[in-house]
Amino acid sequence: IQVMRKVKSPAEVALVREAARIGVEAHLEFMRSTEVGMPERALAALFEFVSKREGAQELAYETIIMAGEHHPWGHYHRWDRTLEDGDFLILDAGPDYAYYNADISTSFPANGLFSSEQRELYELGLGIRQVCLDNYRPGTTFSAVGEEVRLWLMENGHDASADRFRGLIRWGCYNHPIGMATHDVMASMTGPDEPLEAGFVFACDINMPESETMGIRIEDTVVITDDGYENLSTGLPRTVEEIEAFMREDGLLQKVGR
Repeated sequence: IQVMRKVKSPAEVALVREAARIGVEAHLEFMRSTEVGMPERALAALFEFVSKREGAQELAYETIIMAGEHHPWGHYHRWDRTLEDGDFLILDAGPDYAYYNADISTSFPANGLFSSEQRELYELGLGIRQVCLDNYRPGTTFSAVGEEVRLWLMENGHDASADRFRGLIRWGCYNHPIGMATHDVMASMTGPDEPLEAGFVFACDINMPESETMGIRIEDTVVITDDGYENLSTGLPRTVEEIEAFMREDGLLQKVGR
């Protein structure tokens, strides 16, 4: 059974695609509703509401919201903070649709405007993500993708030997398979030199802590296709400019509060 779960059929990919669509809708509404003074608990409830309104039967895992001093926890889900000016959020959350999951992470400022430090770290992560997406295809390996990341970092003046890049380079930003579980089971992954197969669904995950109160996570649910890849969680504002423009829109929580 685990061997069968490693590579998804077209029907399974369709279910993950729908889970990802739902997750994107919930991330969008969460981002719109984020503002200084907003309780995390209200935002977590909003994510679950939108996911279920769109057809999810449950959440894939407890919604992770990290802001302020909660960044070092990595998977914080107490939702006991009220957002403050200067907070930089990581939202790591996804739905369960028809027993198939999606795993998506977004990172953005609570006040809707990136500081210079936030922008610098975020655009570094976004650049690494784009290198990975440009190189995912059947027959390649995660280590080969990681080598492209290493070269990109060097070309852009970064120390590719730094600890924070080590895992991203070794595994080409792969974190885990996705399917009937967020961290799906499979028979084996021999290592980063194993050739990729069409139908393999996984998390492309750029996770870079920066300090005790700030880090970024840019995560997509990706499937290898016959001729490349498909980002199943497409549709999110990802650039700094897109995020800042999008967060100027009123969200559902602002509308309800009026």
